[in-house]
Amino acid sequence: MVPVSANVKLPGYTRKHVLRRALSERLPPALLKARKRGFNVPMDDWFRDRGPVGLLAERLQAGALDALVDERTLRRMIRQHQEGREDHGAQLWNVLQLAEWHAQLGDTTEPS
Repeated sequence: MVPVSANVKLPGYTRKHVLRRALSERLPPALLKARKRGFNVPMDDWFRDRGPVGLLAERLQAGALDALVDERTLRRMIRQHQEGREDHGAQLWNVLQLAEWHAQLGDTTEPS
C-alpha cells in the first residue's frame, strides 16, 4: 500500500478528504457531506435462505459441532428462524463462525 502524502491528509481534520475530493465531480454534494453510517449485515434474511444454513447443517450432520453445541437446540433454532417465528440470525451466524473455526483448526485441546 502506498501512503498518502501529508500535504493532502486531513486538511482541517476532515475525514476522507482525498476520497471526497476525487469523487467530487461524480457524486452529489449532499452525499459527499453526509455523516458516516453503519452497515447492518442481513443475517436474518441470509439464514432463511439455503446458503449459510446449508453449510451449518452440513457441519452439524458431519458431527463437527457435537462437542460445541447442543444439536437439538441448534436444529430448533434453525427451524424457528427459517419459519420466521424467531430471529436467531445473530446466534446462528456465531455458531457458523465457531463451526468454521473448528473445521479449520480441528480439535486443538490437549488430551487429558
